[in-house]
Amino acid sequence: MLDIRGRPVPMQVYMSRLPDGRVAWLLADLTEYYARVMYAYGRFGQASWAEFAEWISEGAVAAIGCEMHDRRARRGDAYRPPLISAHDAQTALVPEVKLRLDQSGDSILWQAREYFTTHTVLNRPGEHLETMGIPEGHRWAGDRMGWLDATSFGIRIADGRNAVSSAHAAEVESIDPGFDIVAISNGTSIRDFEERLRTSGAADLRNPTSEEIQHAKAAAKKDLALALGFAAGEAEAISRRMVISYSGRMVPEKVSRGENGALCDANLRELA
Repeated sequence: MLDIRGRPVPMQVYMSRLPDGRVAWLLADLTEYYARVMYAYGRFGQASWAEFAEWISEGAVAAIGCEMHDRRARRGDAYRPPLISAHDAQTALVPEVKLRLDQSGDSILWQAREYFTTHTVLNRPGEHLETMGIPEGHRWAGDRMGWLDATSFGIRIADGRNAVSSAHAAEVESIDPGFDIVAISNGTSIRDFEERLRTSGAADLRNPTSEEIQHAKAAAKKDLALALGFAAGEAEAISRRMVISYSGRMVPEKVSRGENGALCDANLRELA
């Protein structure tokens, strides 16, 4: 049971163990107010952006804390605190919520380390954050000239932080100067592409020639076309075509077709 703004909010936690041994938790909103329709903040009778961010941040820290209490009881002196990694503005308040837990006297996450990744420059709203239960002593972390910025909480409180490209890191650092932000580009794992190069016959996986890269990409396009149900002849033709694709969240700041949107005509022309 969560305590959000003095109101008891039930939450269901589903846990599964991944093949590599990691544990994944899924948080379910039993009230169907905070997380019923994805990204539909303030619509269809659903919570605002700030209310959702508060629910998932409070829920994540509560779930991690509960699991760590159980783990410490089982392992005793062998217990090791976790690394808590939060992503984008919706969970940027996780470090702040953890700080509240630390100051409450609950020691379970005192030695845990926090890491924050900012993914989207425009996804850092401050609307309605004033209505959240953020203690006055913590508001410095989100203050931007008198208003609260969700992403700044994550950047300023976490022990480490990164952006998803060098350009993104430079822009974020201008908003939160004085905090080192590492640039780690999003994209396909180099190991995945190395495997494709290997099966395509590349001699040096770390230093492939342009011809080897071209051959590996064509083979990948053909395999994808076959997996999607195209006939062999069609798949072969597709393997020789340029492919422009988008893989990401269907949110306005990422897929807008407006004048300055990510998928505006000018950007598409540059890609082509």
